[in-house]
Amino acid sequence: MAFAISIGFSGTKMQRSSVANSRASSLRTRRLHAFAGFPLVGARASEFSGAHPLGRRQALRSMGQRHGIQGLQCRSAAIIVNPPSGGHASIGLYLARQLLSLDLEVYLLVAGQEDKYRSKQPNSALLGLREAEPHAASFHISFGDADDPSILMNMVQTRRPSAGPIAAFIDNRSQTLDEALLLHKFAMGLNAERYLYVSSCGIYEPGDYAPFIETDQVRQSAGQAQVESRFLRDSVIPFAAFRPMYIIGKHAAKLDYTNFFLDRITRKRPIPLPGKGNAFVSLTHAEDVASMLACAVLARPDEVSGQVFNAVSPRYVTLKGLAEMCHRVVHGDKSKPEIIYYDPVKLGIDPKEATGLPFRVSYPFIADPGKAMRLLAWQPRHDRTLQNDLQEMYEEYLELGLHERRVDLTNDDRIARSVGAAAKAAAAK
Repeated sequence: MAFAISIGFSGTKMQRSSVANSRASSLRTRRLHAFAGFPLVGARASEFSGAHPLGRRQALRSMGQRHGIQGLQCRSAAIIVNPPSGGHASIGLYLARQLLSLDLEVYLLVAGQEDKYRSKQPNSALLGLREAEPHAASFHISFGDADDPSILMNMVQTRRPSAGPIAAFIDNRSQTLDEALLLHKFAMGLNAERYLYVSSCGIYEPGDYAPFIETDQVRQSAGQAQVESRFLRDSVIPFAAFRPMYIIGKHAAKLDYTNFFLDRITRKRPIPLPGKGNAFVSLTHAEDVASMLACAVLARPDEVSGQVFNAVSPRYVTLKGLAEMCHRVVHGDKSKPEIIYYDPVKLGIDPKEATGLPFRVSYPFIADPGKAMRLLAWQPRHDRTLQNDLQEMYEEYLELGLHERRVDLTNDDRIARSVGAAAKAAAAK
């Protein structure tokens, strides 16, 4: 089976960017108090920190012993601004679950209209959290325009003035600097203890070295890169950025990474793969991205301030290996899928445009999460469970009836004919 394990660690020195002078920070925050429409709070993040969930629970118990019942009632909270759809949307679902399990209150804004998005994933699962015990009273979800300050203020105005701190503001939505500036300003007004930004590995400049590490060059024209650059330079709030890649998992809004294979296997069609199918891809479960963010919430603000992390799996799989694994979850045997290998350059086609291949294959597009494993003590749960994850996604594929929908595979046929004709011509010579 074409599968590989590869973990690379950056040798770069750990860099930290300091937060602005505390007096200036306090003054600026209070000037923005009116924008937030919410009283400032003074609890320290260190009281809610720990190396892992168990550590945080111990910290909470310790805090209760020091401060008594009143201290226990001052629960910290997290605010998540989530996209209504797209590849990153499911991160918000898994992150909300994890933060709730850590006894935080969670306020989540889906940046879209409820009547348009409530029935779509992951939003329907998010709405289910509102009714689920034992965390129903701790989870608050709203839909609306994230660029409208009143939507954000309404989301948190029910918090008691005596409530604990906003431990983290997680921006999983902004793709431009203008979008992020508004949310960042709002987080300042709430005196949030850290601002965690979900960026993308897609901002890396193509290069000859693999895997990508956080110090590699990025495309400065990319909106996410501009957000990172601005806030890494002068954020008043401790700021950290997280760069995911190819997210999978149940309740995902974007299913392309597995549907490309399942659409063909369930219809007994060959799978067209560029080259020899040996290009590596990195599929990361949304739960693992969420757990990395949760680790950053549990860490002290100064430990994450000014940091960038690749939020990716430490394991990679070839396109051929992924095709074989998907074939096994469908057929449950050791038979091999039918694969058509083609040279996109000779055929003059782009794999994405011609077949819908959802992966970058023109250069090595994988990244190293070693920095998060070192600094945040992050350990992925799904680094050795890809086969099981694919099984779960196949079951969801059937539940959604995707195996019965119409799929246009005419370009697959054209590629097959071109490959066959080229093979005959070569044999004739």
